[in-house]
Amino acid sequence: MKKAYIVILLSAIVGFAISILMTKMHYQIGAIGLDERSFCHVSDLFDCDSAMASRYAKIGRFLNSEIGILYYILVLAGVLYAWLADDGKATLAYLFVSAIFAVGYSIVMAYLSFYKLGVLCLLCLTIYLANLILMAVLPLALRIRYRDIPKFLIGYVKSIFVSETNMKPRFGIHLGATIVLLGLGLIFFKGLNPKIHEAHAEVPRDVYLKAFYNVPKEEIDVTGHPFWGNKEAKVTIVEFSDFQCPFCRKAAFTLKAYLKEFRNDVRFVFFNFPLDSACNPAIDHSMHPVSCTAAKAVLCAEKQGKFWELHDEAFENQKRLSLSVLLELAPKAGLDTAVLEKCMSSDEISAVLKRDVDEGNRLEVKGTPAVYLNGRYFRDWPDPERLRMVIQSIISSSKPE
Repeated sequence: MKKAYIVILLSAIVGFAISILMTKMHYQIGAIGLDERSFCHVSDLFDCDSAMASRYAKIGRFLNSEIGILYYILVLAGVLYAWLADDGKATLAYLFVSAIFAVGYSIVMAYLSFYKLGVLCLLCLTIYLANLILMAVLPLALRIRYRDIPKFLIGYVKSIFVSETNMKPRFGIHLGATIVLLGLGLIFFKGLNPKIHEAHAEVPRDVYLKAFYNVPKEEIDVTGHPFWGNKEAKVTIVEFSDFQCPFCRKAAFTLKAYLKEFRNDVRFVFFNFPLDSACNPAIDHSMHPVSCTAAKAVLCAEKQGKFWELHDEAFENQKRLSLSVLLELAPKAGLDTAVLEKCMSSDEISAVLKRDVDEGNRLEVKGTPAVYLNGRYFRDWPDPERLRMVIQSIISSSKPE
């Protein structure tokens, strides 16, 4: 029985620590977006960034991870009390029922993550495993055989409503303590980071959408351009970007993370728009001297089917970007370096880059990133709530955009 208590405590400590780490990461995303891929972004499949940037990361105004912190505090306090008290069975029973709900919620979140976002979050999976261990080990602390669990649960629920039973659940006390902990905890988190918990209602939805649809619509030919998502999607997002632009770096790692939940409903198209006179006639000086070279490199990477791989590597290494660094990154992106280098010096790729730049200048792009949502300039791309609002409006509309 002592071993069961130790396992429960260790599982709760792991869940508590991971929840704190995820909350810290959420706060960073809320404050500055995704300036780079986190340590937990292993691939497009194993991607914590997209999971934490999605709407599924919250319950109402509060983060799942914040509620997780409070849940593990409840488990730790309850198990320590049950271990030290003469009769802690009622507390363990309450924690066991709570663990069942926690595992049920974990299953729902795992479904949303994999089937809606198309990602697996390793930090989330660790939380789910901790919850599963809690549910599996608490019956051992209660000295209940697994086959008797259904009978025990029926008896526990019955004892809440019928006082003439052998079990004394103390459900009211435990529920009251949970509500107090949850209330105080949420007040604490709201005070800790007011911005991330505020209701996003400074502009009513209908007013905001009306303003968006009143923005003049441009016809942008996206044929043959690199894209991510569904080619036949009703929503097309175009980004004009520069590989040496700091805000473009933020967009590179933020936009796709926000769009993962719409991956079947959105086509995200990339246009190069280097702020460098070497390839952009609208720029009268060399603001970003490597941006034209980087643009050619990713366009050549597209020919090898590795556009997004080199795109991400280039932005990840933005501060040290140069021709030699791009060639150094090529193998990491799965590219043939010799083929890439030859392609970059070709007239063909210069013409492809000119096509992107000319389109940006036709639209009078003044700075990067410039984002267009179904042809309408969309300056609010860093705001996930407004981005989702517009995308959902277009998807739900029966009229063609």
